Formats: sequence, C-alpha cells, structure tokens
Amino acid sequence: LVSFPAFAPAGFYWPVCAGSTRIGSNDSCEVRLAYDHIAPFHAVIIARQRISGSPVSVFLSAANPGLGTQLNGEEIFNTQPVLVNGDIIHVGSFRLELMLVESLTERNGKGWR
Repeated sequence: LVSFPAFAPAGFYWPVCAGSTRIGSNDSCEVRLAYDHIAPFHAVIIARQRISGSPVSVFLSAANPGLGTQLNGEEIFNTQPVLVNGDIIHVGSFRLELMLVESLTERNGKGWR
C-alpha cells in the first residue's frame, strides 16, 4: 500500500504480506494511521494463495462496517471485494493505493496490471 498525503510528498509505504494486514489506529495494526478519525481496527486486507504456485488473491474487508471504508469510491459493508493493482482504498480521510508486485501476482504469465 502507498499513500501520498500533502504533508509527506515522498509518500508512505506499507507491505501487504500473506495473511491479514490490519489498517487502523491501534499500535498492533500493520498499517497504523494514528489519527482521531481512524478506528482502532478500521479495515483488513487479506492476501492468500490457495495452492502453491497459484495466483495470490487479495481481498478488502471493513473491520467495522459503516466507518467509511471505501474501495474506488464505493463504501464497503459486509462484502470482501477482490482487490487489483491500482485500486484506491479510502480509510477515513486517507487515500491508499494498492500496488501489487508483479512477481508475486503473476497470473498465467500475464501479470495483474
């Protein structure tokens, strides 16, 4: 994930690894956004590979539906939409862009773009 807020033009980067990557203001979150308008556990990105060598699937889940977690401008509630390279996730006022590393997400040699 990457974010380019106005106060940090170089951006912030967080790796998304296999399993769950929690987004929120809690100290235990892998993507920690320590601001009053961010819930302790706001959203979760889930990355999994069902069979070794198969493509990685990446999903977004709102940890607390109704707090303002959006995917590409649409609020998510009780769904786990599949994420693709370039998706924009809004958590409160933060805009996060998903940047998939092609070597980890190749799909039949075509890659996700």
